[in-house]
Amino acid sequence: MPDIALLRKKCGADVRFVFVYVAEAHAADEWPISSGRYNQERGPVMVNKPGTQAERVGLAQRMIRDFPLGMGSFDEVVVDDIEAGDQFENAYAPWPFRFWGVRASGVVGFVAHPQHASYDFSAIQSWVMRAGAGKGE
Repeated sequence: MPDIALLRKKCGADVRFVFVYVAEAHAADEWPISSGRYNQERGPVMVNKPGTQAERVGLAQRMIRDFPLGMGSFDEVVVDDIEAGDQFENAYAPWPFRFWGVRASGVVGFVAHPQHASYDFSAIQSWVMRAGAGKGE
C-alpha cells in the first residue's frame, strides 16, 4: 500500500491510521481459492477459519509478517473479536477491503467505495488531508 505510506508521511502525527483485521479471506474450509498471485510466488495461502480469538490473532500476525502491506504506515493494528461476534465486520461490511475516515469525535465522516475492484485514492487522500487540517466533512 504505497499510497498509504505517502499519505502517512504527509499527515505526520495529525492523523491516526488504523488497520483492522476482520476475517480470513478465502479460508480453506469456508471459501477456498487457489490464487497465489499476491503471495510472492509461494503458492496459495491455505488457512482454516479460526475458532478462537487467539487463533485469529495468530493469523493476523502471520499476514503482517508475510504481506507487509506498508504496515509501518499504520499507528495501530487491531483484530476484530471473533468471540464477541465479529462486531466490526457486522457493523461495517469491510469486504473485500475498505477505507473509512473517522473524525476525532468517533463519527464516520468518509467511506471509500470501490469501483472496478479498485479505489480512487485521491478521494481518500483529499478527505484525510482536510480532516487532518480540522476541515473533514
